[in-house]
Amino acid sequence: MRRWPAAAAVMIALGAGPACAAAAAAPPPVSAAPAAPTTEPMDLREQVTDEAGVLGDLGQYDEALQRARDAGIQLFVVYVDSFDGTEGSAWAQRTYERSGMGGDDVLLAVAVEDRRYGTWASEESGLSESDDQQVRSQDIEPALGRDDWGGAVVAAADGYADALTGSSIPGWLPFAGIAGAAGVGGLLLSRRRSRTGATGGPGVGAPPEQAEPLESVRSRAGTALVDLDNALRASAEELTFAQAQFGTQATLRFEQTLAAARAQASEAFGVQRELDDAQRQGALDPARARAGYERILALAADADARLDAEEEEFVRLRDLQSRVPEVLADLDVRAGEVEQRIPVAEQELAGLRATHPPEALVSVGHDVEQARGLVASARELVATGREHLAQGDNRPAAVAAARAAEDALGQAVAALDAVSGAQGVLADAAGHLDRALASITSDVADAERLGANDQLTTTALAAARTAIDDGVRARSGGDPLAALSALTSAERDLDAALAPHREADEVRRRAADLVARRAQTVRARLDSIQATISRTRGAVSVEARTDIDQAYQLLAQAEQATATDAGRADDLLGQAEGLGERALSTARSDVDDWRSGGRGGYGGGFGGGSRGLDPTSIILGGILSGGFGGGSRGGGWGGSSGGFGGGFGGGGGGGGGFGGGGRF
Repeated sequence: MRRWPAAAAVMIALGAGPACAAAAAAPPPVSAAPAAPTTEPMDLREQVTDEAGVLGDLGQYDEALQRARDAGIQLFVVYVDSFDGTEGSAWAQRTYERSGMGGDDVLLAVAVEDRRYGTWASEESGLSESDDQQVRSQDIEPALGRDDWGGAVVAAADGYADALTGSSIPGWLPFAGIAGAAGVGGLLLSRRRSRTGATGGPGVGAPPEQAEPLESVRSRAGTALVDLDNALRASAEELTFAQAQFGTQATLRFEQTLAAARAQASEAFGVQRELDDAQRQGALDPARARAGYERILALAADADARLDAEEEEFVRLRDLQSRVPEVLADLDVRAGEVEQRIPVAEQELAGLRATHPPEALVSVGHDVEQARGLVASARELVATGREHLAQGDNRPAAVAAARAAEDALGQAVAALDAVSGAQGVLADAAGHLDRALASITSDVADAERLGANDQLTTTALAAARTAIDDGVRARSGGDPLAALSALTSAERDLDAALAPHREADEVRRRAADLVARRAQTVRARLDSIQATISRTRGAVSVEARTDIDQAYQLLAQAEQATATDAGRADDLLGQAEGLGERALSTARSDVDDWRSGGRGGYGGGFGGGSRGLDPTSIILGGILSGGFGGGSRGGGWGGSSGGFGGGFGGGGGGGGGFGGGGRF
C-alpha cells in the first residue's frame, strides 16, 4: 500500500559502522565493498556493510530489507570483527550519532570475533525499549548464537517490522524532529504507521497459535479509522482545490474514488458503532469483537488502497514543481488577503457575542484565533519554500511547503467563513423560529377550538405555551437554536395529544411536515458539528468521528421514512440528534485535553527557526496530525499511508534514545 519511502528507518550495525539517514526517496544501496578495517565507530554510507566478510552476496538480503521498508522501517546492517573492548550498545550509539542518525533510525551493531553486539534507537522511532529488547532476545541473539550471520540480518529485519506493525499506536504522535524528517510527512511530524493489515505483522488471518492480542487488534482498528477519516477529509479538501483549478471533468475519477472510499469508511464506522453498543450492553464476546475489528481493518485497508491507487495520477495532475516560484508568490499574496479578513471577523464575532449567549457560539468561538495561527503558519511555510529555492537544494521540499501553506490558508478561510456565516445561520434560525412560533400557535388555537380538555392535551398545551413564551424572548437576543428545539418538541407533544381529535389524514400530513422541519434543524446542527470536527480534526478521537458518522446515517434513514412512517422518522431524528451532541461533547473534550496537555508547545521549526509557525493551530487543524500520508503530511490526495518525498531541513539528530546488547 505504501508507495513512498518510509519515514521510519532501522539501522542494524553488526559490528561495523552507522548508515546514512534515510531521507532519500530511494533506499540506500546495498554494497559488498568492504570498508577500511577499523574498530572505531564509523560513518556508515551503505545499507549493508560487511567488514567481517561473513555475509556473502549482499543482494540476498534485499527481500528482507524490502519487507522492513513495507512495514515503515529502513534497516541498515554492518558487521565488524571487534569493538576493541567497547560495550556493544556504546559502540552502536557512537556509530548512530556519527552517522547523523535521528528521528526514526535504529542501529544494531555486532562484532563477530568479540561475539558481542549492541543496538541503539531513537525514542521517536515508533519502537519502545521493550520492542527492542524482544527483537534482540527472540530474533537476533538466536541467529548470532548459531553463527548464522545472514540469518541475523533477516531475523532483525522481520523482527523490527513485526514489532512496528504489531504494536498499538497512541492517538497522539510526537514530532519526528521537524527540522530533519524526510518527506512532507517527515517535515511535519513522525509518521503514523498504517495499521490496516500491513504484511509481516500479526492481524487478519494469523494462525491461532500466533493470534494477535485482542486489545492490539482493537487499538489498530481505532487507529486505522482515525487515519482513514483524516485521509478522507484531507482528500476531499484537496479534491476541491483540484476541481477549482482543473474543472470537474478532469477530476471526475477522483470524485468517484473518494465516494467509494467514503462508503467503505461509513461501513467501518457502523461496525465500530455496533461493537461499542454491544460492549456497553455487556454482550461483546471476544470472537465477535475480533471479527468486527478485523472487518474494520479490512475495510480501512481497502478504502486506503483505493485512494493510494489514484495518488500518483493526482500528484501528477497537481504537480507544482514546474511553477513553484509563482505558486509561492501567489500564496504570499493570498495570505495577505486572508489576513485582512481577520479584523473584520473579530468585529463580527464581538457583535455575535453581544447579541447571543455563549451556547449559540460554541462552534465558532475559537475560529478567529485559529485562522490567525494558520495564516502565520502559511507565511512561514512560504518563506521556507523560498529558502529551498534560493539555495537550489530541494525543489520537492519547496513544493511540499507550498502544498502545506495552501492547506493552511484553506483552513483559515474556512474558519473565517464560519464566523462570517454564523450571523446568517443564526438569522436563518430566527426565521425558522418565527415559522415554528406561528405553527405551534396555530396548534394552540386548534386545541382551544376543538375543546380538547383531557389530561394529556392539557399538559401538552401548558408546555406549548411555555415554549412560545421562551421563543418570543429568544427572538430578542436569546438562543434561537435552543428555543427552536424546544418549540419543535412542544409542538410534537401537542400534536400527539390532539391526534384523537383530528382526522387521520390531517394527523399524518402534519406529522410528516413537522418531522421534515425537524430533520432540517437536525441536519443544520449536524453540519455545524461536522464542521467543528473538521476544523479541529488534529485533536479529535475516533469516538467522536464514529458518533457523527452514525448520526448522519440515522438522519438519512429518518429523511427516507418521513413520508411513510413519521413516528419512526422522529425516533431516528432523536437518535441522530443525541449522537451528534455526544460527538460534539467528545470532540470538545478531546480538544480541551489536547490543549491542556501542551500539545501546541513543540519547539524547533522547518529547516531551523520556526519564526511565525504556529504548531498549535496547524496540528489542531489536522495539517500536522494523522491525515494523509499516514499522518505524515497535512492534506493532499492519498491513503493514510502515503506521503511525499523531500522535506525541510537536514537529517539526523533529535530526541533521546535507548539500546542494549551483550554477548552471544
